[in-house]
Amino acid sequence: MKNYIFNYTRVSTEGQNLDRQLDALEKYGVDMIYNEKMTGTRSPRASKNAGTGDGA
Repeated sequence: MKNYIFNYTRVSTEGQNLDRQLDALEKYGVDMIYNEKMTGTRSPRASKNAGTGDGA
């Protein structure tokens, strides 16, 4: 049985870049990566809750 690795990664502004984080996670062998470019103060973090089954 395979163990799966999930990760949630984000940057706070549209001007920031996720590339370095995503490259490192792929090298580590992460199976599923949820990511977003947005501050948590502007809207709910939908990507963060996608993997938990929590709609809040």
